[in-house]
Amino acid sequence: MLAIAIAINLKFVIREYAWADDWSFFGGYHNLSPRVDQEHLIGYRPLLQIIFDYSWPYLNSIDGLKVFRCIAVIGISLLSFLMYRIFSELGYGKFLSLSIAFSLYFLPTFQIYQKWATAFPYSWCALISLLAWIANRKSHIALSVIFLIVAFLTYQPAATFGLVAVLAETVKKKKVCRQNKTFILQTIFAFVFATIFARLLLLVMNIEPKLRADIIDSPSEFLAKINWVISRPLVLMFRPFLFDSPELYEILILIPVVTLIHFALWNKVKKLREYIQLLAQVGLILVLMLLPLLPIRENQIEFRVLPSTSIAGVFLILFAFEILIGRIKLFRQPVISFACIALVSIGRYAARKSEEIFIDSYVTTKEFILENSKDIGGGVLNYQLTYDGWPMRDYVGAPSAIYDLQMSWVIEPMLKTLLIDRFNVFNRISPEESADKKVLNLDVLKEMHTARN
Repeated sequence: MLAIAIAINLKFVIREYAWADDWSFFGGYHNLSPRVDQEHLIGYRPLLQIIFDYSWPYLNSIDGLKVFRCIAVIGISLLSFLMYRIFSELGYGKFLSLSIAFSLYFLPTFQIYQKWATAFPYSWCALISLLAWIANRKSHIALSVIFLIVAFLTYQPAATFGLVAVLAETVKKKKVCRQNKTFILQTIFAFVFATIFARLLLLVMNIEPKLRADIIDSPSEFLAKINWVISRPLVLMFRPFLFDSPELYEILILIPVVTLIHFALWNKVKKLREYIQLLAQVGLILVLMLLPLLPIRENQIEFRVLPSTSIAGVFLILFAFEILIGRIKLFRQPVISFACIALVSIGRYAARKSEEIFIDSYVTTKEFILENSKDIGGGVLNYQLTYDGWPMRDYVGAPSAIYDLQMSWVIEPMLKTLLIDRFNVFNRISPEESADKKVLNLDVLKEMHTARN
């Protein structure tokens, strides 16, 4: 089953396409647009900046992005295999362990990690975090802390992924064991240390951090953060495979799922005091998975906040499901067969959504640009594009952008990459200026997609 998942994703990522920030990073590292050699540095990710500085300049073309995406798939595959081993060693059955490992490939977060070249180190960052948990379990405390610091200096949201193993062991043992308490403290320490280190580095280099990384400093911002945690990531974790943002009625539909999870946790202890204690510990672990987002003002729910909580949601649902079918042994085999069919269906659904997000806009945009620039000569490309009024999907976070062109940092490197052999100058002009000139009117793309949506 895991081999099938690997094959499906590898077949996808070796295609020619680029998405969103892929254009700006490719352009920035190939003198086609403003430099991006501080982009990750100002986000407190100095190691990620180094990785980009020593990888992107070596790409020969946009088609070379497939190498990065293949690296990401390998990272996800190792992460998936390690998850299977961990859950099996913790005493979970083959069905649950294999389902967790298979699900990892098709969660929206990890679809993006694999299929967006800009995100190619993120799956490896989650892997390092999980290796830190293993190191701690073997009493290699220093190694565990080093792994965690490396992960937080690379990509903070994925650096909390080791807490998924803490959650799984806590549910199995009905309490947070001493080793896992130590790992939680290591995670908090590593996050604080990495943040301070990255901030001091910016001060030494006299560089201002990103505005969205500002720390909460008022009661209203604190209350907004609590509301965000409850209403967004903790809700989305119980509908883990869906790309779209939930409506109110969709949240209400989740009540039976949450009730079933509570039943499963109660079934583990069957004593009110122990149940409340277990529930509190599970809740604390889930909140800590969002640790990098807790102290900052930003309340943007994107793919970057869900790597840990989304797989945690899958685990809790599968755990409850396994408890339930254990109670109705007569229907165990048909139910498991149905679950396997459901997992395959999830894979197909994820593939269709990925096609829509990553491929459709690239193919349509590239064909439009190449076809409509044919009659423009003279080495100068005048193009028209407005950024307001673009149609949006109802997806969570970054995939909500229907076309890359609605992001202002995409158009310049995209045009130069696709048309650099024909044009030396690229000018964006207003509709008033275009009256007597041959112009590549990119607003037509917006009209086309508005009609479709």
